[in-house]
Amino acid sequence: MFCTECGGQLDISGQCRSCAGQGLVIQPQSASAIPASGALFGSVETQVAPQMSAKVKAASKDATAAFKTFATNPVGGLPAAFANLGPTRAVGVGLVFGVVSILCVFIGIYIALPSFSKPDIGDSIKFVVFGAVPFLSLLAAAAATRKIFGGQGNYHGDCFIAGAALLPFGFLIFFTGLLGIANLEIAVLLSVFALCYGILMLYTGVTKISLVSESRAAFAVPVMIIVSFWLTKIIFGAVLPSFLPSPGRLFPF
Repeated sequence: MFCTECGGQLDISGQCRSCAGQGLVIQPQSASAIPASGALFGSVETQVAPQMSAKVKAASKDATAAFKTFATNPVGGLPAAFANLGPTRAVGVGLVFGVVSILCVFIGIYIALPSFSKPDIGDSIKFVVFGAVPFLSLLAAAAATRKIFGGQGNYHGDCFIAGAALLPFGFLIFFTGLLGIANLEIAVLLSVFALCYGILMLYTGVTKISLVSESRAAFAVPVMIIVSFWLTKIIFGAVLPSFLPSPGRLFPF
């Protein structure tokens, strides 16, 4: 070790004899003063985790309030909920709606499947990850139609619209799984409600949030649905085989 003042050799105690003779005392740098990389990353993790948890709780609370606003009145309630949230919070709420719809679809299908073909943990995780494709496809379709048809909104509204519009279909599959095939008539009735609610929310979102004119929105909504299905079909066809379990696992007999 060398002295930081004169560059001389330090003794065993960490003192420089030249500087000590001039009345200067050089203290050796303590190893504890240098933070270890593990401690540094640990402190970062302890700071990030509470922040993420707070954001998730805030987004969930906002999503609950927004859902209560438009659940019984999708035409008037959807733009009001978006206006109350603001663009930044609306993105978080749209993501929460997307996650809820994915989980509802997974739980509904899981309940409906026979015991011998229920997926294990690995396949369940794959299904949940793969279930984000319809949300992402509808989000991309909403952004594309907004730009094509002269809308004045932004991606905040696209995310909010996509998440809200998928909720009825997520609830449909969830309750269909709970009811079972014996209550097929009720499932058909629920599908009518889900379809009507989904289209109403798409049209309202396009006109009131994306600010597309009503004359263009009547054509923009079916285009959005078609583009969304088309994107979903392409992605499913490309990666679905790698996600599906083998036929021997699904049908062991």
